[in-house]
Amino acid sequence: MLAAAGQRRSAVWVVAAWLPRLVVAALFVYTGSSKILDLGTFVKEVRAYQLIPLAWSNGLAYVLPWLEVLAAALLLIGLWRREARVLLIVMLVVFTAAKSYVLARGLKIECGCVPTGSMLHFLFDGPIGIVTNVALLLLLALEAYAGRRARTIPAPPATQRGRTGP
Repeated sequence: MLAAAGQRRSAVWVVAAWLPRLVVAALFVYTGSSKILDLGTFVKEVRAYQLIPLAWSNGLAYVLPWLEVLAAALLLIGLWRREARVLLIVMLVVFTAAKSYVLARGLKIECGCVPTGSMLHFLFDGPIGIVTNVALLLLLALEAYAGRRARTIPAPPATQRGRTGP
């Protein structure tokens, strides 16, 4: 009976780890691939932030979408999952800081997160974009915690394994 309860708890943690992983990975694959498909627009959107020199912003605009897709794919398939999670967290923190800085300066620019015509655009527009990034950070934290819990399945007590004595 206790073993079955432990397995159910473990299954809950497995699901609690996989759902955030799927959501974050799918979102980053979508955002990264949409930037790759319209790189010219993304270069202009990165330049509009006015945070780094022009040459660096061009380089960043060409590399960042591929990093997003790569990190999302690694997170999803479980290869170097911890490293992929760290890379996604760093990107989200930098994105949030950049968006906060631009909002504080009063600049009205496209964030470059998703295409303007995307049905997900509202999630990244203005201050809601900061809330979205924080929610994604929380999902990554849940994924890490639940993944650890799912891997630490306690052994059933000795009486459950068929032994009754010491």
